Amino acid sequence: MPDIDGLDLLERLHHDTRWRNTPVIMLTAISDTHTVHRAEQLGAKAYLVKAAFSVNDMMSHVKKYTQYVPQ
Repeated sequence: MPDIDGLDLLERLHHDTRWRNTPVIMLTAISDTHTVHRAEQLGAKAYLVKAAFSVNDMMSHVKKYTQYVPQ
């Protein structure tokens, strides 16, 4: 994202009552424990690191937090 990073966006969502309960799945290249912990504090439902994630893992999180129904 060019103007804001994922944690900044997540913090804005967390503090805005219109979006606070929207499930967020983070997909990022950053894997340090401080960043992961901060995302969890701000309500991220899952934190996936690009170098280690699988599509199946991501889809299991999407299905868990949405009404996703495969076609």
